[in-house]
Amino acid sequence: MGHISFRVPLDLQDDLASFCKANSVTASDVCRDALRVYFEVRSGKAFDPQRMAIICEYTQLVADEWVKKNAPDRREELLATVDARLERHHGR
Repeated sequence: MGHISFRVPLDLQDDLASFCKANSVTASDVCRDALRVYFEVRSGKAFDPQRMAIICEYTQLVADEWVKKNAPDRREELLATVDARLERHHGR
């Protein structure tokens, strides 16, 4: 294996140290994993949370506009159903 070094802000270094201690892993392991995920996301091979956030916001906007136009009287009912589903499936 090769060796690299880089600087990070102290708060990030503290977070890394705490995570490593809590999970019994080395900083090198975490950094290798983080770099792998970063390159997978950048190449389109892995889940991209930013892309998912954009898709969700767009979908929410389109759905809200559709409800306003086509079923405004059901908006509260639909929102209540969303809340119930969030609770059932995600514990919110």
